[in-house]
Amino acid sequence: MKRKTSLAVAIASASLVLTACGSESTTDAASTPATSQESVASEPESEVNVDASADETGEETTGEGADDDISVDQGLLSTTVTLPADFVQGQTEEELNAAAKAEGWDTEITLNSDGSATYSLSRGEYNKVMDDLRQSIEESIQTWIDEEPKVYKSITFSDDFRTFDATVNRKALESSMSFLALGLTFSSYIYQSFDGVDADERFMTLNYIDESTGEVFDTYDSRDN
Repeated sequence: MKRKTSLAVAIASASLVLTACGSESTTDAASTPATSQESVASEPESEVNVDASADETGEETTGEGADDDISVDQGLLSTTVTLPADFVQGQTEEELNAAAKAEGWDTEITLNSDGSATYSLSRGEYNKVMDDLRQSIEESIQTWIDEEPKVYKSITFSDDFRTFDATVNRKALESSMSFLALGLTFSSYIYQSFDGVDADERFMTLNYIDESTGEVFDTYDSRDN
């Protein structure tokens, strides 16, 4: 069984929080063809920004982050990840470190004065976090297919989760209440934020492919919304 880690759980919580924010704004949408209803803001309501710029000396920085930001600083041998206070949920530094130790993480966690928490990870531990996040996104994509097999035939994606190709039954899609673009936007942005992509460089494109023709009949681009 794959181990659950305190940081990985925080990542999953972030995804759920952001998805909930988006769902609240679209729940009451009229049942219209998917090609017109899947417009979402290019930034999730709970903004996730990343500061991936490393110190020119190569030294790590573990300063406090902005209240609503996830900050990632990737060094040569280690990476620091700062989660905002909302994700820490009032836990003490001792509680955070005890939980990490109990779950097998060799990491040091610092609770900042603004309530955010900075995780100092080795390169190996950071890679494990990214692997867990990747697996979570891949599982959520498979869930879309499994829950709506008449609509979605396959969903493929680029290694950086920026480009997705969804092969669909076009008629079934256009008569359904689909929020695929919304869900993939949030998943993509979460992954990119932890991957150190600057906020103004994050985007997600989704190509809809007609299963009967193999042709792209519509494209969603988060930068246009």
